[in-house]
Amino acid sequence: TAAAGLGAHDPQEIELIWPGLAPPYTELFAWLQGRGDKPVSHDPAPFRPVMLAHAIEDADFDKLDAADFAAEWKWDGIRVQAVTGRGALGVPTSRLYSRTGEDITAAFPDLVPALHGIGAIDGELLVVRDGRVQSFNVLQQRLNRKTVTAKLVKDFPIHLRAYDLLSEDDEDLRDRPFMERRARLEHFVARLGIARIDLSPLVAFTSWPELAAARADPVSAGAGTDAEAVEGVILKRRAALYVPGRPRGEWWKWKRDPHIVDAVL
Repeated sequence: TAAAGLGAHDPQEIELIWPGLAPPYTELFAWLQGRGDKPVSHDPAPFRPVMLAHAIEDADFDKLDAADFAAEWKWDGIRVQAVTGRGALGVPTSRLYSRTGEDITAAFPDLVPALHGIGAIDGELLVVRDGRVQSFNVLQQRLNRKTVTAKLVKDFPIHLRAYDLLSEDDEDLRDRPFMERRARLEHFVARLGIARIDLSPLVAFTSWPELAAARADPVSAGAGTDAEAVEGVILKRRAALYVPGRPRGEWWKWKRDPHIVDAVL
């Protein structure tokens, strides 16, 4: 927003450009100030600014039609973006980014080789051990590590649970409806054929009370042994485009009620 104040440019347009440019952003500032052309990124695997959800309140449900939304589990991991693109010589380049666009590729050498499909996945980074998603406390053993040892990789195997597909084979999908992107994501993950990357399942529901029941009891609603790692559900408007930032009314997060006990010890 501050950068947009330098000229008459839409902040969202700037959000889509800057991640593919390098500091000190000379070309970007020249364009913003009307001294140069719009810069073009040549980064083969750029970060794309993420779309975020609003916390939903009880009163919001009265204004929303359940038929307009899909739901998926909100996992207790960290949001990431996994991107693979082709460089100038056609050689694939893969990167893993944090939600804010920090390049964290080097910290997860066990995941990067699995990113061989040309595209950009929006997903959740988790530790899956013995077939079960582990708690965030377990995942923290892999975060902010300057050195990644073979033992660390073996004891805390990293997994990517895919939410969305932002691009495929150099085709930008962010201007497509969510359900179309979801269908493309399902085919994309199936083609990867890697156990380390899977789909975040959709939660079946036809009404808000039905979704409330699933949120309260994820074990019975399909999360199974992974239920302990479920924080709640994310509602996504079926027709929603992938818009940077937190657009109102498109995505909602509905966290599970905390387990609180009043007691005297």
